[in-house]
Amino acid sequence: QAYEHHGGGALVLPFWRENRVLPLACQSRSAVESAGVLVSEDGGVSWEPRGAVTAPGTHLIEPSVVQINSGCLLMVFRTSVGSLYKASSCDLGHTWDLPSPMGVKNPDAKVH
Repeated sequence: QAYEHHGGGALVLPFWRENRVLPLACQSRSAVESAGVLVSEDGGVSWEPRGAVTAPGTHLIEPSVVQINSGCLLMVFRTSVGSLYKASSCDLGHTWDLPSPMGVKNPDAKVH
């Protein structure tokens, strides 16, 4: 679900790349499985992918993203290691800090 980023009016939508679920013919050997956000600064006419967030030893899929009080983005991920992970960006998704466990148990299930 897209939301409007306060402080500029950009639309922000989380996404992830997951090669292993694609048929072999569609898989890209150069595409790294990762997550990020799609950002539109023209009301949804065009979208720019930002970020390639990865974590060793787990996938980061089906993210949810919110804007926190500081204006930064906080993204929460489903993983395969039994807990939710998080990462944040303070430049509208251009760069992200290293993802880390949140201390919230999760059996590899989607969260909102």
